Amino acid sequence: MDVNGLKPVNDKSGHGAGDRLLCEAAKSIKEAFPEEKDAWYRLGGDEFVVLMTQTELSNEECQQRMQKATEKWKDFVHGPISISCGSQTARDVKVTKEIVHHLMQEADQIMYKNKIQYYQKKLNKRSSQEIL
Repeated sequence: MDVNGLKPVNDKSGHGAGDRLLCEAAKSIKEAFPEEKDAWYRLGGDEFVVLMTQTELSNEECQQRMQKATEKWKDFVHGPISISCGSQTARDVKVTKEIVHHLMQEADQIMYKNKIQYYQKKLNKRSSQEIL
């Protein structure tokens, strides 16, 4: 998952505010998956990953949990903050380094597709407002 809107927070409110937002993002991720025994990581910048080896959650349920978790962020900072998610599942397979790498690549592609859609909607909305 990728936090949308971190750069404007850093630019307008300083990197301390951006750091607090990232800490809030990490806390939200942990709270969104309280029953999961597996790990979540910050990959760098504003990207995070949750690795779950034994879950009954579908990709859609994972994304819904994260979207709901970001609703709290609206009170955290001024301006639109959201996330772009990508998720991938492999069931009944032996987990290897290659499988994890492949799943992360696929989830990353889905996340970037969702991020493009997010920014495309913002551009379309801005263009529509400028026309009016």
